[in-house]
Formats: sequence, structure tokens, C-alpha cells
Amino acid sequence: MSSLARPHKVRNPLLACSAGLLLCCCARGLDQYLTIGARWFEGLVAAFFLLVWLGTALEESALWRKQLASFAMGLLAGLALPNGPIDPPRGVVTASVGGRFAGDLFAALDRIDRDPASVLGTTLTVSGAWTPASGGQAATVSRRIMACCAADTIAVGFDVLAAQRTTPPAGSNVVVSGTLRAQMRNGEVRYELAHAAVRRLP
Repeated sequence: MSSLARPHKVRNPLLACSAGLLLCCCARGLDQYLTIGARWFEGLVAAFFLLVWLGTALEESALWRKQLASFAMGLLAGLALPNGPIDPPRGVVTASVGGRFAGDLFAALDRIDRDPASVLGTTLTVSGAWTPASGGQAATVSRRIMACCAADTIAVGFDVLAAQRTTPPAGSNVVVSGTLRAQMRNGEVRYELAHAAVRRLP
């Protein structure tokens, strides 16, 4: 009997805390900064957590105080969250699904998507974060895209064959100007800026 009751003792406080946190976030309008889901849907999820918690909590009245304390902790956690968008890490570009990204690097990628043949062999100038060559991998200039949350952040950009020997340290903001070429590597087409001049931004 006691072994069957233990999962509830763990689950109920977690449900209570989650319900309090979600309800507080929806009430304060913080959901728009945490996910890209519709507020009504997130409100339904919060209500579902609350109902499930209440349904299981009533079965164990002896733990009611602990569960109520867990619910209050969830509310306090929601109140502790900043009431505004959190600045993304430097170099990360954020946008909702279906949005467009601004910047010279994204403009160059759009041109390649529309008509690669018309861009190959031309000189492109783009800016972004610098990653030096390492372990047989080419150096790159890239920007990071976050569509929903930090977990789906990816880097997009170009390989760089720099004309100079010395290059900026990793993570530096740079401007790269070079001739666009397409190379097949490991079964995929990669675009690179050859004979490129790399300039570090202040």
C-alpha cells in the first residue's frame, strides 16, 4: 500500500508547482516571451495541470499543506520571472516561425536561394560571428537563429578561405568580403567566400 502511494507524494507537489507557475505566467502575460504558442492554449494547459493536481490532491488530504506550499512556490517562481523579453545571447537573431531575418548575411542567403547561378563568382560582403578553422573544418562567418527557444538555435552562414594568415579570435564580430564559390563536401553543397578579407568589428 505504501509503495503505491509514494509516486503520488512526489507527483502531486510537482503538479502543484507547475500549475502555479503556468497560471502566474499566463496571468502576467509572460507566455509570449517563453513560447510561440497561443495564450488560450497555454491557459488550457495551465488549467489542465491545476485540475489534475486538485483531483489527485483530494485523494491525500494529509499532504494538503505540502501541496498548497508547492502551488505557492510555483506562483512565486512565476512572479520572479522578468516582466519583459529577455535579451538573447550576443549574435543570436530571434524571430517567430515564418518570420524573415534582417541583415546582410541573410540577404546574401536569400539571393542564393532565389538564383544560385547569378550569385556564384560575385563578391559578397557579410557580417557575423567568426569561427576560426579547426580540425579540418573551414573557418566560418555566421549568425545564429532562434525560432522558438534556445534549444533550436542553429548557426547559418558561409565557409571562409581568408586571404590573410592571421584572423580574429573565435566569437569576434567581423565583416568578411570574398568571392562566392560552391564546393561539395561530405555529400553536401557548401558555399564559401574565397580570397576573403576579414575585418574585426569594434
